[in-house]
Amino acid sequence: MSRVRERAWVYMSRVPKDGLSSLDDSDAFDALVGKAPGFASRQDQMAASNYVMTFCNEFAGECARFSIHTYAGALNLQAWVKAKGKSYAWVDASSGSQPKKGDILYFRGKHEHLAVAVEVKGDVLYKVEAGQGGAYYKQDYLKWTNEPWPPATLVGWLDIDLWEYGPGYEESQPDVEGEWTVWGDNRRYRWAYKFNADNATVTWRDVFNGMHGQGTWRYANDKLLIDWKSGSTDVWDLPLKFDGTIGVEDMKGEGKMDLFATKP
Repeated sequence: MSRVRERAWVYMSRVPKDGLSSLDDSDAFDALVGKAPGFASRQDQMAASNYVMTFCNEFAGECARFSIHTYAGALNLQAWVKAKGKSYAWVDASSGSQPKKGDILYFRGKHEHLAVAVEVKGDVLYKVEAGQGGAYYKQDYLKWTNEPWPPATLVGWLDIDLWEYGPGYEESQPDVEGEWTVWGDNRRYRWAYKFNADNATVTWRDVFNGMHGQGTWRYANDKLLIDWKSGSTDVWDLPLKFDGTIGVEDMKGEGKMDLFATKP
């Protein structure tokens, strides 16, 4: 995964799996969609609009600001991208391509709508989006959602790699999911790590003696962090690299050691 996709994933990961409400989780909701100008909260702003206003473009825009350092919350995102002189960063839904983590999706149906892509897996599009409430609920929701791929109302998306790195860019960094070979303490140790992105878990297996264990992983402060059930912890540099990702493990009972990981 590229650095901008890593940053987008860090931002999206701040949304709990059970979502956030603009009413019940006001501070956390506002922290992700941005403060409401002239209002104490986004919920107050929504109430002033008679609950017509929701905040899909604000969340997508703030996620883009975090990843590519540009607010990309224009409701007509296609026109906005082209007006910025970066038409090469726009991908039509009819192109046969699929969006990746952090890409900003633009839907046009009864209303215009923005969401942030997680991935397309099989025939399902996974995404994170606000605008999941409205007048009926008298609040807005920020949720992890999914729907059949490709959605009929999807116009296209802003490819954040193309925006950041230019036309013709091809992603060369690996995703964390899958198996990695990890060396520790100048090859004194060798493990196989296996990451699961669906539930943020990771397992380890000692290649030399077969011992094994498990833990959880997360992104924080531009690092990949692992908390092992043994009490040991890993801190890995981002972006990840196929041929040499650097990290440090604080192994319980052993102290700190350098780590070096590759992915086939």
